[in-house]
Amino acid sequence: MNLSDFYVFLTLGVVISLLVEEFVGVSTGGMIVPGVLASNMGNLDILIYIFLLSFITYFIVEKVLSKHIILYGKRKFTFMIVVAMLLKLAGDQLYPLLPFAAVGFRGVGAISPALLANTYTKQGLEFTIPAALISMFVVYIIMSLIYLI
Repeated sequence: MNLSDFYVFLTLGVVISLLVEEFVGVSTGGMIVPGVLASNMGNLDILIYIFLLSFITYFIVEKVLSKHIILYGKRKFTFMIVVAMLLKLAGDQLYPLLPFAAVGFRGVGAISPALLANTYTKQGLEFTIPAALISMFVVYIIMSLIYLI
C-alpha cells in the first residue's frame, strides 16, 4: 500500500463514519478509525494490537485514573490520548519481544486506540466495536472494488 492509498482509506473511512453516525446514530470510534482499521486489514496482529491498546487505555483512564482525578470532557479526552500514546511508545520499545512490529501504525493512525477508548466511555463497548468493525469492512470492500476497476 502506498501513501495515496492510505489517504483514500482515510477519506472513505471519514465518509463511512459520517454516514453510519447520521443514519444509524452510532459512532464508529472516531472519524478516522474505520479508514485506519481498513488500511491494516492485511495485518490481523496490528488490528488486535489497536483494539488491545484501546481496551487498556479505557481501563486505565475510566477505571483507575478517574477514581483519583476529576476527568470529564476535553480533560478526559486528553488523558485518553496521552495514555494511549504512552502505551504505544512502550509497545514500540518492546518490539523485539513482541511477535510483530508495533510500529505498523504511525502518525494519524496512532491515535486510533485513544479515539476508540474515548468512544467506549460515551456509548459503550457493545455499540462501538461492532460499528467500528462493520465500517472497517465496508471501507475495505469499497477499496477492493476500486482496485478491481
